[in-house]
Amino acid sequence: PPYHRILNKHSEKVLAVDGMSTANDARVVQFDNAGTGDHAWQPLPAPGGALRLRNGQSGKYLAVLDSSTADSALAVQYEDSDRPDVLWTREDQPGGWFLLRNAHSGKVLGVHEMATGNSAQVVQYTDNGTEDHLWRLAD
Repeated sequence: PPYHRILNKHSEKVLAVDGMSTANDARVVQFDNAGTGDHAWQPLPAPGGALRLRNGQSGKYLAVLDSSTADSALAVQYEDSDRPDVLWTREDQPGGWFLLRNAHSGKVLGVHEMATGNSAQVVQYTDNGTEDHLWRLAD
């Protein structure tokens, strides 16, 4: 499957790995689309209709720090493992946007406090209908 940028509706920034890190538990943030490998994500099918999102630079997967189920828990990258927090479901919304719901916590991917700046932390949060929870694939 191809790699894509994952664009946030509210900020118009893409998912990225902070500092282009390749480490486990490196923070996932939003950033202007600069075309770097850490901005590329590959959706891979997983059991039960879920997805795993592999980063193009590190080869690690979008996850939640310490497999937390709490609101505002940090999105991170983590190596391929049996951790349930590396599984996400895509829920299509109007206009080509979608929610990314964590299969472990049931919470959706969003941007902390609806921030619009570069390097703003990406988190999981209870779905409350805000635009920072909406994403789309971009090239």
